Amino acid sequence: MHMDAIEMRLRKIGKKAFVDYLYVELKKNIDVSIEEITHKHIEFGRYKLSSQQTRLSNARTIFREGWSEAALRIIAGSSKVDRNTRKRAMQLLNVGVPYSEKA
Repeated sequence: MHMDAIEMRLRKIGKKAFVDYLYVELKKNIDVSIEEITHKHIEFGRYKLSSQQTRLSNARTIFREGWSEAALRIIAGSSKVDRNTRKRAMQLLNVGVPYSEKA
């Protein structure tokens, strides 16, 4: 696994955008369209179309390479993202186990 490659892709996506919008949608359907994402996540639609495409493309690469769990671990351990984003990343890593029970 290439942590530098994952970090580079996460920087292009935005760690918060990966956790809040892209992870769940790609987990369900790796071929999800930008239109489907912006319909469910209005905030994602506020990015320029070129930015949406870049973010989605890089997130797909993370999934196709099998790096999605490693990406969540990086985000969960990052001091550069807000506490709620780190908490959400932990919840996604521990699906079915509320974060508060893991602490």
